[in-house]
Amino acid sequence: MIITLAEAKAYLKLDGEDEDSLLDMQIAAAEMFILNATGKVFDDTNELAKLFCMMLVQDMFDNRTMMVSGNEKMSISANAIITQLKACNMEAT
Repeated sequence: MIITLAEAKAYLKLDGEDEDSLLDMQIAAAEMFILNATGKVFDDTNELAKLFCMMLVQDMFDNRTMMVSGNEKMSISANAIITQLKACNMEAT
């Protein structure tokens, strides 16, 4: 695990538990994104991976829509995730 829920909440300046399940999913997605992008598994000892994971979680948390506001194009994050999903070696179901 690169970051904990508590670290993500501190980074996002969130209190309470209302967003915990969403943040857990976003943390897992951010870690998978990093693995897919680098082919490497990182843990909490790599400060650069921690920072990037927190930045990804913040982007996913702050930008919960797939479209760029006032534009019909998908956001950069959504495009990057789609590109990674296309490259996965999983069979379509």
